[in-house]
Amino acid sequence: MTMHKGSLIHILNGHRALVMAAVLFCLLSLFAPNFLSVRNVTTILKGASLNAVVAIGFTLILILGQLDLSIGAVVMLCGMLAVGLQPQLGWAGSILVSLAAGGMVGLVNGLLVVKARVNSFIVTLGTMTIVMGLTHLYSEGGSRAIDDFRLADWLDRPVLPLLPPMTLITLLLVTVFTVFLAKTRPGRNFFLVGGNPEAAWLAGLNRDRYLMAGFILCGFTAAAGGALFAASQSSMTSSAVLGTRTLMTVLAAVIIGGTLMTGGKGSVLNSYFAVLLLNTLFNGIGCFGRGDPGADPRLPVAERGLGGRFQDSRDRPGLAGGIRHPWRRLVALLARCHRSVRYGRPHGPHVYRSRVRGCPVYAHGGLLLRFE
Repeated sequence: MTMHKGSLIHILNGHRALVMAAVLFCLLSLFAPNFLSVRNVTTILKGASLNAVVAIGFTLILILGQLDLSIGAVVMLCGMLAVGLQPQLGWAGSILVSLAAGGMVGLVNGLLVVKARVNSFIVTLGTMTIVMGLTHLYSEGGSRAIDDFRLADWLDRPVLPLLPPMTLITLLLVTVFTVFLAKTRPGRNFFLVGGNPEAAWLAGLNRDRYLMAGFILCGFTAAAGGALFAASQSSMTSSAVLGTRTLMTVLAAVIIGGTLMTGGKGSVLNSYFAVLLLNTLFNGIGCFGRGDPGADPRLPVAERGLGGRFQDSRDRPGLAGGIRHPWRRLVALLARCHRSVRYGRPHGPHVYRSRVRGCPVYAHGGLLLRFE
């Protein structure tokens, strides 16, 4: 059946991410344990902030018909810089350095694509590997954390119902870029350059400039997402899981939101709704699995897998009786074998004290272990 502009099917297809997110939310509200609560909805909105900010720049790149696989590595590097430089520069200085680093990675990607005429897939695959290596060199293979939690507390404390500052910052960025693409001439030119390069050339548009701007903005938003995430946790892990999950989730969300990989079509707002869709799905699966909606989906698996309540096996009657699922028993067993982790005493190389929702956390080699 042909879809005519203005028809119901055309409207639903253009807003499919919002429709699917609304339907999924209603279903989970009816059937998932402890899903429909103020705390859980706030967690979903806050947990989507990292991927939503990164998805802004990735949407711009896909509209231009290009690809940037380095966003996950940029998130990790810039988050590590934000935490690592905070004691010397303060949050303002460290975040500015992080944003500049992300912009530089985007500039390098743009130059290689525009000037060297190398395919963006190959270029960003290489820069992803390089940036990941720089992250491990800077962190010495471990995690970074600080004892200053004032900014993290401020970002976590709702100023409006369901809306902590972290979510408000994300919504502000989504709004700015949505208006930029829809209401400004340079923003509309992004669609022309990505959808029909020959028409853009005939219209007098400099395609190379738009490609450079797109890659720089993509690096900038990835850096902003990483810095915001690190500031909200007062720590940053060097585990590659975070970067890989960010890349895969953002890529899926942007495509679900209707952005064409061939370029010329896309929406930052729909990408945001798609991120909310995936985050709601992950949260709902967690509710069905353990009935605890309080686990932060942004945290690494080792900390998130037990619902944010890891307890040493000494406080339980036994592994089989205390932890029901086999994969949770495996995590607990690995924690028991981690001899360098002790109650209240960070010991060994690359162990840093941090905090997740008020409880002590010790990061060792990228593995976050939390004790109550």
